Amino acid sequence: MDYKGYCLWASDIPVAGVPHYVIVSSGRDDDDNYLIVAISSIKYKSDGTPRYFDASCVINVDDLKDENGNNILSKPSFARYQYSCVKSGRELLQKQISSGYSCKCKVSEDLLRRVQIGAMISKDLPEDYKRFFAYF
Repeated sequence: MDYKGYCLWASDIPVAGVPHYVIVSSGRDDDDNYLIVAISSIKYKSDGTPRYFDASCVINVDDLKDENGNNILSKPSFARYQYSCVKSGRELLQKQISSGYSCKCKVSEDLLRRVQIGAMISKDLPEDYKRFFAYF
């Protein structure tokens, strides 16, 4: 399976026990690896300003919908590039089989492109992950 453009619920991103929705933002590289970008909700301080927020790619509640047309997100969110990671296709499949990950939807081409452009401009994407730009 080609995972590019899929939104998954991941039990171990950024770490085990702190699950996040993620978007597989690249095609597979020559070693069957994908760039995975975490999604985090925008949280606010008491004065109404965002706590931590990377404006490189904002994801609206209605940007992600399941196969029935229901919103997946309940709050405005953003691509949290600092939590990005690399997973192999084999690992993604194994985590789906073991119920650690579940496929939520295929994202729109527009959202996928916004996540990719955000990766290219974000200061939070780890430097060594920029090699995946060739697989966008």
